Amino acid sequence: LASIKQILASEVPQFERLFLFWLDHFSVEMSAYDQRHAFARHVDIIRSNAAGNFIEFAKRSLRDPALIIYLNNDKSIPQKPNENLAREFLELFTLGEGNYTERNIKDLARRLVPHGINFANEDFHFYTHKQATSAAKAFDGTYKTPDEFVDLLPNHPKFGHFLAKKFFNEYVALRSPTNDELDYQIRSFRDSGFEILSLLEATLKLPSFWAKSNRLSLVKSPMELVYGTARTLSWQEKPLSFGWMFYRLSDDLAQDLFNPPNVAGWPSGKQWLDGQRLEERINFLERHFGNYGTV
Repeated sequence: LASIKQILASEVPQFERLFLFWLDHFSVEMSAYDQRHAFARHVDIIRSNAAGNFIEFAKRSLRDPALIIYLNNDKSIPQKPNENLAREFLELFTLGEGNYTERNIKDLARRLVPHGINFANEDFHFYTHKQATSAAKAFDGTYKTPDEFVDLLPNHPKFGHFLAKKFFNEYVALRSPTNDELDYQIRSFRDSGFEILSLLEATLKLPSFWAKSNRLSLVKSPMELVYGTARTLSWQEKPLSFGWMFYRLSDDLAQDLFNPPNVAGWPSGKQWLDGQRLEERINFLERHFGNYGTV
């Protein structure tokens, strides 16, 4: 629960929000591990890269044992490469649906075959004897390794669009950004060499971020709602255990933070208000924070 405690007590909560954003973006289930302690490596990878360079983050994600296990790349063999990691890397992590071909997936999957795990401790292991020796083509270039493939991603004319839209929906509004808004975000992102903080800064500088019409237009996830309320009430200063909040997220508000429903991550926006969820939120806050929280 160390990361959860840091979310509650950090003096820079926006960096914790970035951590949660990327934890959802590179989504895996802790239950996929045989050894639960190994999941801590995934959390460390996310936390140490959350405010860094996205190109390097993307390379690191392809060596993340959590993603390798969750997306079955540990079972990939040269004769029949498993395509799960390659497909989700392109669709959910970098380019977005429709911006790649089946050939891109197959070629990347073959170069990802050596990316496996040490089955004793579930850490990353590169199996040299499985690597491909031939080069593949992608985005006006050739590559032999996954790192070289990631270096080619900026050649794609749509690279950055998918991430910029996610940042817009995370920080500004649930609608799609206009062309001008998107262009400003992507230009800042590219000019910085794809630094995550530059994309964040560009997003927060958009006039629409400050527009009155967008105030109170976003829907908080249960995690943001509960821990945001705790911070607002200075709950981190209370001499009570914070652990109950983490477990009640799953029991009462249907967000088991480390076990998302699928690789696409958690619901977003108004999906968090479906059915009776709005009433459940109100009751939860009243029950646990109505009198500064008694559990």
